[in-house]
Amino acid sequence: MVFDLGKVFVDFDYKIPIKQLAKRCALSEEEIYKRLIKSPLFMEFESGLISTAEFLKKAKEISGFNGEPEELIPYLLEHFRLITPMIDLHRQCKALGYKTFLFSNTNELVIAYFRKVFPFINEFDGHIFSYEYGCMKPDSRLYKILEKKSGYSGDKIVYIDDIPENINKGLKFGWQAFVHKDYETTKNHLIELGILPDSFNS
Repeated sequence: MVFDLGKVFVDFDYKIPIKQLAKRCALSEEEIYKRLIKSPLFMEFESGLISTAEFLKKAKEISGFNGEPEELIPYLLEHFRLITPMIDLHRQCKALGYKTFLFSNTNELVIAYFRKVFPFINEFDGHIFSYEYGCMKPDSRLYKILEKKSGYSGDKIVYIDDIPENINKGLKFGWQAFVHKDYETTKNHLIELGILPDSFNS
């Protein structure tokens, strides 16, 4: 079983911390969001093409932040919130004997933080994080890496992600894949697939 991380197990909205960050920058909230989050810089960071130090230095420069680069870190991390029902659902899947993997576009800063604050990510059998492999979903290379690392392929993989484009690529690999909308919808999908028993209730 393969799960995305963001919006599946952990909720977030970068616009929340950017509202506070804007008080220390020379740009508007909209411009900061565009330059930091919806930018080639952020994609390079999550692809592992630049280091955390390089990202923070460039983020300070392009945002006009009035502090040291390291002072940006709390704004990038402290808005994440757990989606507890999905974490419990994962544990139920593990209890039923399924191998589970996290498959996420993310960066070194986030994962280091999660390992300390959200240790549930250590409960998976494996992790495929974009920054470690130089590419991001829906790049086919990352899907092939997942298959190699997990030892599974085709319909032996059940894949859950909130982004349709990522799911569509999984379907092209022959995976059993569906878009995650919320806990109830995903739970029902897993019951329909026979992953969870009809009597499942958590």
